[in-house]
Amino acid sequence: MYVRRDTGRGFGLCRGIAEEMAILDAAARRYDEPLCTVLGGEPTSIESFATVDLVGAERAEKLARRYYLRGYRRLKVKVGGDLKRDLERLEACVESAEFDALILDGNEGLTVEGVFRLLDLLDFDGDVYLEHPTPPDSLEEVCESCEVPVIVDVMDLGARSIDDVLDVAEPCDIVNIKAQEVGFVGGLRLARDAQEEGFKVMIGCAVESFSSVSAAAHLATAVEADLCDLDGHLFLNEDVVSNPRYAPVMVTEGPGWEVRVERPKPR
Repeated sequence: MYVRRDTGRGFGLCRGIAEEMAILDAAARRYDEPLCTVLGGEPTSIESFATVDLVGAERAEKLARRYYLRGYRRLKVKVGGDLKRDLERLEACVESAEFDALILDGNEGLTVEGVFRLLDLLDFDGDVYLEHPTPPDSLEEVCESCEVPVIVDVMDLGARSIDDVLDVAEPCDIVNIKAQEVGFVGGLRLARDAQEEGFKVMIGCAVESFSSVSAAAHLATAVEADLCDLDGHLFLNEDVVSNPRYAPVMVTEGPGWEVRVERPKPR
């Protein structure tokens, strides 16, 4: 069942991947184990980013503050529309609360000049990352000239194997892998192959049910992902399972895909 942003309900993934998730979940529950154990990992906690879209500065500040008060310490901010509005949005988010890490997600909407302009003007003390800042033909120039780690959403560029990843992401630092694009076993294999090639790994998601977001958290645990962007359930009006909404920290203790949500208190 597919979902549109901000409306409807569903898993947000194709039938085959939903069936794979159900089979893996059943196998884990059969032995009363967490899904991450079936995937070869050990239960632990993962911390997710929360996303602020291409909204005005006032709305961005309210969203960022809300996320912080609900326990999120890592924030992804969409950029790439208009440089002035991008700067206003970033400033509003950074000043709203004390976040530890920030992703500037360009969705290929920035120029090389725009990337460095944003970074020069950004006043943020935590870890900064760039995600898919420019079109593919400019990524190498950004990666070679930029000290900030660059994340590439290899799924959006059609990568389904490690050879594909090397073709589209070789100059970059971190690859974003989504189980909803390659499956859980496929994502596991691709993540481990990428790590062997020296990439760091981020596990991401689409707009989808909290059940598949939780399962992706187990995948992140299994591959010891460096970053997690698992907030797709926040954009559903309804869900097919009990949806806790804000889940900044997920402990992958199972059984199956189930997680325990923790929300750090404001500092």
